Amino acid sequence: MKNNILFIQPAKTYPTDIKGNPLSPPRENVSLPALTLLGSLEEQGFETDFMDLTAEGYDKRTVINSAISRYGLPDEAVVDRIRKTKPLALLVTSMFSSEQPVVDDLTALVKKAFPKLPIILGGIHATIEPGWTLESGNADYVVLGEGEETTANLLRELQKGNQPKTKVISSRGHLKNLDRRLALETVLLHDGEYRYNDAVSRRSKAYSHLTPNNWTRSFSLYYSRGCPMHCDFCATSERDGFRIRHAGSKRMFADFRLLHERYGIQVFYNQADTFGFHPEDIRFLEQVRDYRKEHNDFVINNPNAFFIRMFFPRQMDYRLDESLLDLFAESGFNVMTLAVETFNQRFNRKIDFAKIPPEKIKSLFQAIHERGMKTELYMMYAFPTQTTTELRHDEDTVSTIKYADEITWRNCVIFPGAEYYRQGLTNGWFTEPSYRQALKEGYFFYHLPRSFNFTRIPQKELEQFRERHTVNF
Repeated sequence: MKNNILFIQPAKTYPTDIKGNPLSPPRENVSLPALTLLGSLEEQGFETDFMDLTAEGYDKRTVINSAISRYGLPDEAVVDRIRKTKPLALLVTSMFSSEQPVVDDLTALVKKAFPKLPIILGGIHATIEPGWTLESGNADYVVLGEGEETTANLLRELQKGNQPKTKVISSRGHLKNLDRRLALETVLLHDGEYRYNDAVSRRSKAYSHLTPNNWTRSFSLYYSRGCPMHCDFCATSERDGFRIRHAGSKRMFADFRLLHERYGIQVFYNQADTFGFHPEDIRFLEQVRDYRKEHNDFVINNPNAFFIRMFFPRQMDYRLDESLLDLFAESGFNVMTLAVETFNQRFNRKIDFAKIPPEKIKSLFQAIHERGMKTELYMMYAFPTQTTTELRHDEDTVSTIKYADEITWRNCVIFPGAEYYRQGLTNGWFTEPSYRQALKEGYFFYHLPRSFNFTRIPQKELEQFRERHTVNF
């Protein structure tokens, strides 16, 4: 009975400037959906195959239009792989709404070549907008939410020759146990070589701090899901829930040792949004600190950014937790990215500035610097209804943070599933068709079309702001 499954991490799109240069460097990152989903399928007896079109062709650019380019292997490479391996089904992850056209192009090409091959889509965007995902007629099924168990059940039905009539398949709540197998060999190795090169994985130059040139292998740690913040601009909680669920420090550290000792990985990126909040994260770091006494040839960092509030716990009367910073330094952190996002309380749910004012945040940056680590300050702008005064307040406050090694500004993107998206439809900022058209025109973290400026700031002032901070975008 056929049981081989092919998983595709699609190519990525990047907004470009008028010269065609990407506004953010194309990056190859470990495919977390493939790691978790294929690991679960392997555990249940399925044979798996994997293609990461971006990682295997990150330097291959295809111009989509004047504002967007595609980076990755051509979709024809997927057709060739299917022709050779003849899988039971094709799995495709659909994460960002801006990448829906890329996924549509891929599934259209595959369906034309193999009309009887079941195509199954999942991911955050597919979960939030399954109708958009299915409307092209090329995808056969959309799996909502966490797909480890749901996808396996669907594949067993397909093995039997059954074709479920329900196209949208929902999981039964959130997974209670995240201590599951990861598809390490399948995802990390490509033609016998390690697939992910840190030189094209790191977000910026700061992440090369304390990292020798020969440390080329990177990995993304992702052992917890869920976020209690539910910010107005974020849709992650819609899929993963508001409670933090964790695979456990024992499992996390066991994988860490395996990855370092067997696979030779020396650069670890944490990808869990709430890393450090859960007690199991702290226990993991304590184990890493002890391990580092005999193995100091690795670094850890967090491009997804720490929540500032974790360093000023309520039980310490919102004083800086120096011991926590010591633990991060002793665990091998080379860069600590801190998510302030905005110093305006109107848009910030993560920081209570009455208890954690800017002066305390400045002291945090200094304390990190004194421990030999670098810092990146993550900021956002162009929140709906944001005023010129509020943006200038952020800009002026940021300019006083002496020990920020890098400052990153990203425009607030409105995603389906987020509160801002619902407000936008209700208040008439946009319609679904106009929103989808904006995506095709490059609307994303690095590109804010004039038609999607929902601030109270004149477009010219936003453009001048970007010009002042071009190096930080």
